[in-house]
Formats: sequence, C-alpha cells, structure tokens
Amino acid sequence: MTKNGNHITEFTVNIALIENREPYAGFVYVPVKDVLYFGVKDYGSFKLSNASMQCDSQLLGKTVKIVSSPAVQDEIKVVASRSLMSLETEKFIQELKNRFEKVTIVSSGSSIKLCMVADGSAHVYPRFAPTMEWDTAAAHAVCKYAGVEVMDYKTNKELKYNKENLLNNWFLVSDLYRCCRISCWKYRGYIIAEIASTRTTERGGRADDKRSEAAMEDRKKLGYF
Repeated sequence: MTKNGNHITEFTVNIALIENREPYAGFVYVPVKDVLYFGVKDYGSFKLSNASMQCDSQLLGKTVKIVSSPAVQDEIKVVASRSLMSLETEKFIQELKNRFEKVTIVSSGSSIKLCMVADGSAHVYPRFAPTMEWDTAAAHAVCKYAGVEVMDYKTNKELKYNKENLLNNWFLVSDLYRCCRISCWKYRGYIIAEIASTRTTERGGRADDKRSEAAMEDRKKLGYF
C-alpha cells in the first residue's frame, strides 16, 4: 500500500508480479475512487470503474482498455506529488516551460501518478526523489502495457526490479519519447533535462523544429559533444 503525505484518501493498494526483473503483471486499486488499474503482459492495460461491484468471472469484459496516445502539440501536462516537489523536479519543469508554450502541473499522490500517464491524463511524471520497488512495480506494469516508458535516469533504460537494494533510482515516466526525445542526466549535482521536439508529420516523416536545435546547442555548451 502506498500513500502520499497527509493526503491519505489517495492511497493505493498495489500488487505486482515480476519476471526476469521486469513487471509481468500489476494491479493498482484506488479505494476512494473504487477504480482498478491493471496491466498484464500479452493482454494490455485496463481501467475498471466501480471495481468493488464488478469482481466476477466477466471482469475483463467490463474494463476499458487504456493505450496511451497523448496529442502533444504545444501543451504538456506534468503530474507531480502533492507533498514532495524536489529542486530537481522544479528544474525539470522549468526546462519544459522553456521548450513548450504551455506546461500544466497536475497534482496527485501515490502510484496514481504513473497510472495517470498510462491513461493519458498526463504526459510526463518526473520522479527525482526516493521510492522503493513496491511503490512502483504494479503501476509500472500498467504503464508498460499501455505503451508508456518508465526510464531509470542513471541507465537511461527501463527501471528494473528484484535488486539487492530495493531502493529505486530516480526515474521518468513518459510517452513523450514517441513525440520528443527526452534525456535526463546528472551534471554538477543537478538534473538537466533536454527536450528536443521531433514531431511526426502526416506523411510519416520527422520534422525537427527550433526547439530541437536549441536543445542540441545546450548539450554542446555543456560539453557533451
């Protein structure tokens, strides 16, 4: 069970199955809303309303399948913790504001934040603060099978589980990788975020706008090329 500071109404019940250090299945139940999110390998991710009234053999037929497909134009919705906003998170959000015309912050608690990215309620969730494997594993499965990436900021690969140390590295949850390149790295004790917009045109081509050029110049100045 995870909860968010004093906002105890936002707690969730989380159950996950890990296989080969990756989420195979995950279930996230939000009691106050009576909503169940779940994701299972080879089946996809789903959302079930009025979950406590519908737990029977026909459960799957009563769900709504969630597949993240955010329409990112010039607005980005960032979901963040109500009780914890680290300096690094603030810097990341400010970098988004420098790259996009409108950035909206959506506040929420517990593992609901990952599920909000999975169902398209938000575009990105930066978690630059401590979490444990049991805080994220179930919601990670929901994200994974909805097409959303949960990326370890140290390795720039998917977050892994069943480690000897159960503390997670900082991570970024986003489907923006399909619309933008987002790279996070540690530089002189701070998290610097690069957002290089790479829009997909109607003809299937890729069109880099001025934001992409600006981001590349930033990296050159920092000595990454």
